[in-house]
Amino acid sequence: KQWYQRRVAITAGGKKKIKKAPAKAPAKTAEVPAETKNKILERVAREEKAYRIVERLIDNPVSCQLLQKSLKFINQSVYNDIIDERSIIKNCGYPICENNLPKTIKKQKYGINTRLNKVYKLEDRVKFCSSHCYSCSRTLRDQLS
Repeated sequence: KQWYQRRVAITAGGKKKIKKAPAKAPAKTAEVPAETKNKILERVAREEKAYRIVERLIDNPVSCQLLQKSLKFINQSVYNDIIDERSIIKNCGYPICENNLPKTIKKQKYGINTRLNKVYKLEDRVKFCSSHCYSCSRTLRDQLS
């Protein structure tokens, strides 16, 4: 549809002349397609579920079955959040481990493994009670998509 608005113009001879000019169409609200709405709602639902999983996996004790069921719904960034949250409350970052973090924390940034001739960051390892928990957690995180 074209919307017209009448305009009256007086010519030099004093005659009225009516002009029809297109007027502004009424403002349309941008409607989001149903498919896009569904995708957004699915994403929000996934994020809410991941948030609830993070809350459950922060507290001790966490069973192996709960962790296995939860892994379907989380990705690496959510798993890193779980590790960070657990270390903040002084629990080992590996969800299955029930140990607390050691009271003395190394202030070094890097460690050297003389047997393997490797230098590694200690920033990540500080969040775990042992090297075993760190390696298990890293293996688990690497398997997530």
